[in-house]
Amino acid sequence: MRTVIGVDLGGTNVRAEAIGPSGERLGNRLEMDSMAQAGVDACVDAICRAIAEAREGIDAEAVGLAVPGHIQDPIVRWAPNFGRWDGGRFHHWQDVPLGSRVQAEIGLRVVMGNDANLAALGEYRFGVGKNSANGLVLLTLGTGIGCGVVLAPRCVSGGLARAAVLIGGNGGGAELGHMVIVKDGDPHPSAVGGTLEAYCNKDAIVRRGAARLSADCPEALAEITEGRPAELTPRHLAQLADAGNPAAAAALAETGEYLGVGIANIINIFAPEIVALGGQIAKTGSQILEPARRSAERYSIPTLFADTKIVIAEQIDDAGILGAAALAFEAQT
Repeated sequence: MRTVIGVDLGGTNVRAEAIGPSGERLGNRLEMDSMAQAGVDACVDAICRAIAEAREGIDAEAVGLAVPGHIQDPIVRWAPNFGRWDGGRFHHWQDVPLGSRVQAEIGLRVVMGNDANLAALGEYRFGVGKNSANGLVLLTLGTGIGCGVVLAPRCVSGGLARAAVLIGGNGGGAELGHMVIVKDGDPHPSAVGGTLEAYCNKDAIVRRGAARLSADCPEALAEITEGRPAELTPRHLAQLADAGNPAAAAALAETGEYLGVGIANIINIFAPEIVALGGQIAKTGSQILEPARRSAERYSIPTLFADTKIVIAEQIDDAGILGAAALAFEAQT
C-alpha cells in the first residue's frame, strides 16, 4: 500500500503518523515537543526525529508537513509563534527554508502547507467532506481562528482537475479569521480591531463568560473553577450552560452570533456545501453552533444559506495530519 508521513507542527508539539491513501493509520502516532521557541535547528531536529520514528518499518514515499503561519512551500515566510529568545527578545521565524531543511535531513520529498489550509483538506478528504462535497470551508476555533477553503472542480467556472485548496497569490490567503465583522471593534494583538478572531477566539469567549458570571452568578464561577476564576475555559462555560446556567449560555450564544456573521460572509463569498467548525472550542457543540446557524441565516443570501450545511468537523484532532498526508499524496501524482 502506498504510504506517506503526515506531520502536524504546532507551537507546543509536533505529531507524525504513517497514513495510507484512504486515510488509514498504518503505524504509531508520534508526538513530542516541537521546540518551537528554541531556534530553527532545534525545531528541525524535533520534526526529523518524529518523522524517523513514524516511518520506522514503513516504506514511505513522501512527507507532508502542516505548519502554522504564512507558508510558501518550501519557505515559512512568517510564523509568529516560532523562533528563539535572545537577550529577552523573541525573534520570530521569517523566510525560513523549513521544507528544504527537513528534506535534506530525511532524504524524502517534503511538501509543506499552512496548517489550517491542510486541516481543511484533511476534513474534505477524510471527514465531513467525504471527498465529494461541493466546496468546504473549515474554521478552526482556538487560541486563534484558522481557516481553510477547499473548492471542488464544479466550484470554478471551467473546472479543476480535482478539489483544490485556495491559498492566494503568495500562499498566504484564506485568512478568514482576520475578516473584520465589527467596524472599529475590539482590538486584537495580531491584527486590526473588530476581526472574527477578536470576537470568537478562546480569550474573547473567556472574557465574555467571566464578565457575565461575575455579574450574575459568581458562586457558579467559583465552583466550576474550584476557586480559581482566572482558569475559566470555554469548556467550563459549556458545562455550565448544559447544566442550565443562563449566564454561561448567554456568553456562548453571543459568541455564536458573532461567529454566524463571519460564516454568513463565507457563505456569501464561496457558497460552499459545508462550513465545518473544528478546533477544541468546537467541542462546546450546540451552545455555539445553534446561535451561529441562526445568525448566519440572518445575514446570508437565502438561497446560498439553504444549500450550506454548518456542522461540527469530524476530524477535530486529526485533520492536520490527514491533510498533510493528502498533500503529500497529491504531490506524487
